[in-house]
Amino acid sequence: MRTHMSIFKLQRIFFVTWYKNFTTSCHVCSKTNDRKLRLRFAPSPTGRIHLGGLRTALYNYLVAKRLGGKFILRIEDTDQTRFVPGAVDNIEDILQWARLTPDEGPTVGGDYGPYYQSQRLALYSKHAEILMQKGWAYHCFCSQQRLALLRKESLRKKETPKYDNRCRHLSSEQILNKINSGQKYVIRFKLQNGVEHFTDLVYGLVHQSPSLVEGDPVIIKADGFPVYHFANVVDDHFMDISHVLRGWFSVERVTQHSAVLDMDLLDYITQQQILNSCKDSVGMQRLAAELKHLVEDTYTDRVTDDVLAENYLQNIIQHRKHHINRLSDLTSAKNQFLWLSPDIKLEELHRFTQQPESVLRLLLEELQKLTTVEWQAEYLVAKLQYLCTKHQLIPFSKMMAMLRYSLTGAKEGPGVVDIMQMLTKEKTLERLNSLILQA
Repeated sequence: MRTHMSIFKLQRIFFVTWYKNFTTSCHVCSKTNDRKLRLRFAPSPTGRIHLGGLRTALYNYLVAKRLGGKFILRIEDTDQTRFVPGAVDNIEDILQWARLTPDEGPTVGGDYGPYYQSQRLALYSKHAEILMQKGWAYHCFCSQQRLALLRKESLRKKETPKYDNRCRHLSSEQILNKINSGQKYVIRFKLQNGVEHFTDLVYGLVHQSPSLVEGDPVIIKADGFPVYHFANVVDDHFMDISHVLRGWFSVERVTQHSAVLDMDLLDYITQQQILNSCKDSVGMQRLAAELKHLVEDTYTDRVTDDVLAENYLQNIIQHRKHHINRLSDLTSAKNQFLWLSPDIKLEELHRFTQQPESVLRLLLEELQKLTTVEWQAEYLVAKLQYLCTKHQLIPFSKMMAMLRYSLTGAKEGPGVVDIMQMLTKEKTLERLNSLILQA
């Protein structure tokens, strides 16, 4: 896991540097042409969302929000053979979980819908037809068997497999006859000879010569659906997408397998982040500040100032850091005792002993003798065991159960000594005393 964590750190450094340069460039571009920034996350519903996909969504979301633009979710479901039922719901659920809420998309709608590519087939067909009318695309009737033979022959010659563009030379009459005879066809785009170039905001001027390394690519498949590379360009144009953020990742350095987003693994990662932050004072201060906001948001004006003090918050984090996956776990219902005194009555303690008041007074008297320095696990356990042995008012197990309930109002949870350390000496004695005062 250390390898993965180091990679995440490197990616974060790369992104921060890239983000500063990119947002500056985008800001200049938007001021120059006065165009509204629109960025999109366009996953395929072929299964659970991948970690790399979620990262790309995050980058698009951050840039869009930083520059006052729109973050759009588009579902690229043109490959119907790989469509997985429920995948779209999973994508939207994960985005909501990560708080990357789209401004436009399948659920929220928008002015540029529909947001499923499978519902935009007429648009792709129309523009494929326009390309053919202009001589930039053509019908291809080559069978899968012929294409397989071409590939096999190229591999035998140790050449890069590519289509030989055979059908681009068919006459209009030949094409019409083949269509009328019921032959299946795809539509291919005519690559032009020469060097193509475009300007990338990150890498600058990029030169490519696609016709040298590949044959004419398919843009409309035999089932009438567009391929990703065609639908993607058409949609970006008609949805007025201003910038495309792509992922960059050296897969070979990590693994040949996809990084599927595993929620259990995310829990582990967030816990490791908390543990790492606990190693220095700056990290602890940041965690304490974040926890303070969580407590205030959860319990509003019911909490007192002393539980919002930095020392108290840091003490809680240090004691529970190995037992939580995220800071918000500390404000859950089962941890409410950390922030609010339990609402219990003295008579409720009769389930543990017939003389709860006497036990509480003894505990209060003896625990008061411990100094703050002695308010440690070994001292507390020794003191509690000594009390049970000397006074024999209550069995040790019963006394610990009674202490837990008195301090938390719960029958289970963290260890009793852990609870006493988290609440500190002052709060522990305060809660025991409040029960005695009910007598």
